[in-house]
Amino acid sequence: VKSLNHFDVYRLLPKETKDYLPKFLVIKYLVTYKEYYFENNRNFKYKFSDLKQVKTNKATTITEVSEKTNITKNVVSFMNPHILGNYIPKGSIIHILKK
Repeated sequence: VKSLNHFDVYRLLPKETKDYLPKFLVIKYLVTYKEYYFENNRNFKYKFSDLKQVKTNKATTITEVSEKTNITKNVVSFMNPHILGNYIPKGSIIHILKK
């Protein structure tokens, strides 16, 4: 197979490699764009260990989470980049500060 695209050869790879390859590509991407994801966020005043994951039991919004936790909407949004708007669907995993 003569291809530079991993999708063309993916089906030919052993299972172990199929599991490894996407993880490798994510790491490669993060290393390539580390300035964007890590260097610009050094001013974030919380550590990962300060956060806990919570599963929402009802639909909510970033605004409601902000009001209930006394954290600004910008910080709540920053801690939850997977939430693209203000709406948080029921059953979503969100990050908030530990008490």
